[in-house]
Amino acid sequence: MALNRQFVQLAASNATKYGLQRLKGWTGTVTTQPTSVFAVITNRCNLHCKQCDIPLTGNRKAELSTEDWKRIIGELRAWLGTTLIRWSGGEPFVRKDMIDIIEYSSGIGVLTGVNTNGHYITEAMAERIARANVFNMNFSFDGMRAGHDHVRGAGQFDRVLAAARRVNEARRRFGATTKIIIKVTLMKTNLEEIVELADLVKSEGFDTLSVSPLEETFATDAPSKMWFQRSPLWVTDMKRLDEVIDALKERTGAGGVVFNSRSHLESMKEYFRDPNIPTPPDFKCHVGEDHFRINFNGDVVMCPFKGVIGNLARQSPTQIWKSPEADERRDEVISCRKKCLIACLYKRDFTEYAGLLRKLI
Repeated sequence: MALNRQFVQLAASNATKYGLQRLKGWTGTVTTQPTSVFAVITNRCNLHCKQCDIPLTGNRKAELSTEDWKRIIGELRAWLGTTLIRWSGGEPFVRKDMIDIIEYSSGIGVLTGVNTNGHYITEAMAERIARANVFNMNFSFDGMRAGHDHVRGAGQFDRVLAAARRVNEARRRFGATTKIIIKVTLMKTNLEEIVELADLVKSEGFDTLSVSPLEETFATDAPSKMWFQRSPLWVTDMKRLDEVIDALKERTGAGGVVFNSRSHLESMKEYFRDPNIPTPPDFKCHVGEDHFRINFNGDVVMCPFKGVIGNLARQSPTQIWKSPEADERRDEVISCRKKCLIACLYKRDFTEYAGLLRKLI
């Protein structure tokens, strides 16, 4: 496939921002723009996965309209130039205007990535995705057939696999540079299946497998440090966990199909033994420097576990990014010692960053 010119521009821009962030550190002033825009377009979902309670955190009446989203995308384009907006939910394609928003973004030079369970990806939808040259399609798998259907419902594994295959075929037919990423949450029900899933990704000709560990859910009103002890999905067989992690590490790097760095995977061994072990004192969370997360109602946060810093229905992106509320949140996250291993937020050194960049080119 031809190399996506916009992706090269995005990669160069983000690599520069990444380097400046690490060189300047925290100076007390906002010296950067976000490199990561994450948009939760809806909290509605057609499935009820056992590890997810996101659909409990919102309602349809509060969602921004199609025109609101188009305005916001235009403002982000004017502010950030070539950028990537990663759409998620809920299930984004529950909204019938999702594909229209994707096509609008593509038309004004904004790259899009989409997280989906694949339920609504028909052949016609896959064709529109390919024609819009979506940057990446992230399909959620929870293991092979037995583990996936246990979590998501009977028949769902075959459905999401068929959807990923449709996009794979469509990108070939239309010469799209769309990347197909299989995303999986590591938990007890798929511990024995996740290595086989990695091998499936390779045999199907998909691009990569991204692994995240089971995390505390977002909708709880009373967070507890002992949440994992109550979860039937928490991995408890540490010997087997270590073996699986080591097998995944063998599938990283050049020619490997696993997206995660070896250090990210290795850190999951300690995490599943005790997720409350704090990060080292010299660790700094950089989410306040580069992460801009928009919720379905226009609320903006930096970290999904922290509070709101503004709302795009009433403020511009730059007003929010430079606001006193944003500065307060930056002070919070810099002192945070939560062992956060969410793949999209996990911070790598520059060598790892460059290696993962090559995997997506």
